[in-house]
Amino acid sequence: MNLYVIFDKIAKESGPIFEAKNDGVALRNYRSLLEKEKINQNEYSLHLLGRYEHSTMSVFIHDQVEVINESAV
Repeated sequence: MNLYVIFDKIAKESGPIFEAKNDGVALRNYRSLLEKEKINQNEYSLHLLGRYEHSTMSVFIHDQVEVINESAV
């Protein structure tokens, strides 16, 4: 599973880490949250931090955080 955060550009901090199978699922969850809460998408961004292996309980963090957007899927 991949690990993601939503970054608040105004507050300059991220929300809690969440898991998604891939960038497409993470984007769907991100868009759904923004629409549900009527949040301006320009104030937030979705970021991939790394991945978590459930079978080994290992966390792998990317050297550089990757911004995920519509062109990622």
